[in-house]
Amino acid sequence: MPSNVKIGVIAIVVVMAAVVVLHYLQQSQVPEYIETPSGDEYLPQDYVDPATAGGPEIDLSEGSAPSNCAQLEGFEKESCIHASAVIQGNPETCNSIESVYARDNCILEVAITTGNEEACPQIRFGKEDCFSQIALQENRPELCEKTTIEKDVCRNAVQQNDISICDSLGEGKRHCMNAFIKQCPDDAPLAQICYRSPPDMTQCDSIIDLRGSCYADIALEKNNPALCAEIGELSNVCYFTIAINTLDAGVCEFMSENRDNCVATIAFETGNPSLCEKAGTERQNCLADLS
Repeated sequence: MPSNVKIGVIAIVVVMAAVVVLHYLQQSQVPEYIETPSGDEYLPQDYVDPATAGGPEIDLSEGSAPSNCAQLEGFEKESCIHASAVIQGNPETCNSIESVYARDNCILEVAITTGNEEACPQIRFGKEDCFSQIALQENRPELCEKTTIEKDVCRNAVQQNDISICDSLGEGKRHCMNAFIKQCPDDAPLAQICYRSPPDMTQCDSIIDLRGSCYADIALEKNNPALCAEIGELSNVCYFTIAINTLDAGVCEFMSENRDNCVATIAFETGNPSLCEKAGTERQNCLADLS
């Protein structure tokens, strides 16, 4: 590069650096420290740290009022309320969130964090998941019975012949409404609503519940075969999985099918040919695999 060009480039860089420094000095004043007789230095009381001058300080400590979050807007406000609710362990705080989705997530986290299943019904979409997660976390299989809450509400609505009860549901609302409302004839007025008489209870069966999967999750997590019977048609899979996990051939005895294969598998995994004698139809294959 020619020397005159180099000089020009250097001059431009120097000028730009000077502009940046001047701009910084204009935008940020370095505070003067006050020296005490003891030699200590401190900032004046009215000094405001530029790093925090851009917004209000939000107090999210335990017991703090969520009104602090009112100073924010949009996503930041929702996040502030969410954090405050979790720290306080109070699901009611989440009610200040306008978005249904964000409010449900807030209540769900508070419920799971505190192990408070009483907060789950406050969730519009995902009550069942709330009960299921707490059941697994706290090893409380009895909560699995509450994962049918939307299906139960639908059935109650049909029994009482009260369609307004459907309004309290989340994912199950459409199926609940279908229990009362049917498709109108082709020649019916466009705005007409046709009702079933009586309501159709079977529509409630379309609502997905997490009862079986809830019991299965706890059974497999805790290797508890006593819960497999609550799973339904997948109970044999549950028994087999726990039997293999624990290498306990006794669990195979609960299986209504594939019991012999279960025993033979454990015999192979443990290298125990004596178990092959209990493998029934799989005895010969079991012994051959171990020979």
